[in-house]
Order: sequence, then structure tokens, then C-alpha cells
Amino acid sequence: MSPYPQLANFDMPGGYLPVCRRDRSNTALQSLNLLNDPVFFECARALEPKFHDAVHTLKGAPHVLDIRSVGLAAAIEMEGIPDAPGKRGYQALQTAFFDQSLVMRISGDTIVLIPALIASESEITRMVDGVRAVLSALD
Repeated sequence: MSPYPQLANFDMPGGYLPVCRRDRSNTALQSLNLLNDPVFFECARALEPKFHDAVHTLKGAPHVLDIRSVGLAAAIEMEGIPDAPGKRGYQALQTAFFDQSLVMRISGDTIVLIPALIASESEITRMVDGVRAVLSALD
């Protein structure tokens, strides 16, 4: 009896023999399986308005100049430090990682947030609260 086809693409054994180590990977097929499964995009569409509302609560936070969002992506533009472009972004990156255990992308003095398609509302809240704490901790 063969395993369910999608499990075969994820290198799952048939369940009849114990496997200590998997020898191969079907990364391309795994990506196709995930992208062809509409549930991930349905979850993302349902999360979009909640993400938008959560990110835009950062308006008025320290150092925030502008917030832009589309779908499950947002950019939070921070006021730069005179004569030191990108320095505030670097400070935000360090503060996020070391003090908030938060990994985020920085582009110059802009924080870029892109949650996973399967993120939960509580994870979005944690992300936004972490960014708020980072912004409050910056010089």
C-alpha cells in the first residue's frame, strides 16, 4: 500500500517501516503542493483585514512617519537620524532581535512586516506589540 501522494512529496514514510533518516528532499514538489492548496490563500485573505487594522494601530507610535499596507505586507517608515541614513533601521533591527525575540526585515529606515500565510491572529498581535515595543525603545 502506498502512502497518500502529498505525504510522499514530503518524504513521509509509508508507515510500515521505521525510518531514522530521510535521504532525499522534494522541495520543489513540496512548494507546489502548498501553493496549489487553496486553504493557505483562504487563510491569508481572512487575515488581511485583521493584519491591516493591527499594523495601523502603530500610527502615532514614536518615530513613525507613515504606514503602508497591502494584503499581508506592511511597511512602517520611521523618521531617520540626521546625517545617519539607515541607522534607526539598524537600531530597530537589533532591538527587535535581541530584546523582543522578533525577526523583521529592514530597508533603510523602514520596517517591513510580512507574516506567514498561516499566521494566527495571536501571532499578528505579538508581532505588532513587539514592533511597538521596539519603536518605544529607540532613541
